[in-house]
Amino acid sequence: MSPGMVINYEQREYKLTLKYNRFGFRGSDLPSKKKSGEKRILFVGDSIIEGQGVSENERASDVLSEKLKSMGSSNNYTVINVGQIATNPDAYFRNLVTFGIALKPDIVVMGIFMGNDFMYGRDNRIIPGYHVAESVDLSKNSNPFALGYVRTFLKYGRRSLHRKPWRHDFWGIYFRACINEYFYIKTLGITENDFKNYTQAIDPGLLQDSLHGLINPAFLLESIRNRMGDKDSKFYNEADYEYVVSVLEESRKILADRGIKFLVLIIPDICEVYPDKFREIYTRWDYKDIPRRVRQLPVFKERMKSFCLGRGIQFIDLVQPLRSAPDCSYYLIDSHINRIGHRIVADEVCRWLIEQGCLAD
Repeated sequence: MSPGMVINYEQREYKLTLKYNRFGFRGSDLPSKKKSGEKRILFVGDSIIEGQGVSENERASDVLSEKLKSMGSSNNYTVINVGQIATNPDAYFRNLVTFGIALKPDIVVMGIFMGNDFMYGRDNRIIPGYHVAESVDLSKNSNPFALGYVRTFLKYGRRSLHRKPWRHDFWGIYFRACINEYFYIKTLGITENDFKNYTQAIDPGLLQDSLHGLINPAFLLESIRNRMGDKDSKFYNEADYEYVVSVLEESRKILADRGIKFLVLIIPDICEVYPDKFREIYTRWDYKDIPRRVRQLPVFKERMKSFCLGRGIQFIDLVQPLRSAPDCSYYLIDSHINRIGHRIVADEVCRWLIEQGCLAD
């Protein structure tokens, strides 16, 4: 999002205010010169790492920061979060080499979402000879263009990057349009009658909330496209998978060369954690069966875990911890992890830090 932006974000399952710093990230401005004795943990990822659906202090990174502070002054860690909504591993890698390394992290935690993180992988490749920025003058870099991640938005036609929002609803800002029936009709290139026919079997509550921007418009768009016969337009292929693991491997090399620890969080789609609830929700969106691309995800996950093991990349598979929570760890409609899920992620990362000997007794 644009630097300094403040958005009132109301969705079906939550309501909060999003505040972005001068670099376009949620939270405090990025720290500058590293202090003596200070250690840094850098979180990179998409909307889940950014904390969509939760307040800043409820995000996994912020919860982890508080846990480390409670363990005593000897664990002098600064936790930095540069997660960004609507990005993918292409942006994670660019952020890492453009300014992430320059922040001098001791540990990098990269979240890989077992869902749309595989989207567009086939369109990307890591170009040999890329430059890794070892330092960056944060006093000059006061907007996201200077930090590099905007390339991903521009490449895929993202329309969220404008200076002054003309609305206070999140999706209106993101799509730069008023979210209503006309928005869907125009986006899909269909008639008003087509829209009524395609949506007549969708749960009325979900439909109305979608028409008022209280649910991510992507859900209704995808449901209608499914009804239109475009059932597998977003299925993932081998090139998508290969690009994601190439990002992991290249990140491993860069970090290992600099003595920086690397942890990958394998963040599951809700379909794997709560399959029965997921099917019920999809039925309400008028799906007759689970899309092929969703059925691919567990297979990709197991392959990615084997890849990480073979390359010596540390990872945490979050399926079981999230599934074992006494209360639901996801927003069932929105499909992001909620504050319970974020606390679980923080606990798992803290446990890993202890196992790796990163924390003082």
